[in-house]
Amino acid sequence: MGVKPISPDEVVYNIPDFVIESVNQMIRNKYRGKSFSFKAKELIALGQSTGATGSNKDWYEEKWMDFENIYREMGWDVNYEQASYGDSNFDAYYEFSPKKK
Repeated sequence: MGVKPISPDEVVYNIPDFVIESVNQMIRNKYRGKSFSFKAKELIALGQSTGATGSNKDWYEEKWMDFENIYREMGWDVNYEQASYGDSNFDAYYEFSPKKK
């Protein structure tokens, strides 16, 4: 076998700098020493307000919103909550909390 299967640790998404900058800004705005959350649509709006390109749809289809593991590696517990199938009244959100040492 010449080609080896890829492991989950080898999967890397190309998340643009403006997404990381937007998440960092959300953390600065919301973190007060304990867990906090922000809506996915708030993050996209913040990124777009700083001149980031891409429609709301792009942020999801291009996997720009899949940044959780990057922040987990930096010492955060990160959870993403989204609507159940068919529930259009729920705003998806991220919850961050510092990892316990």
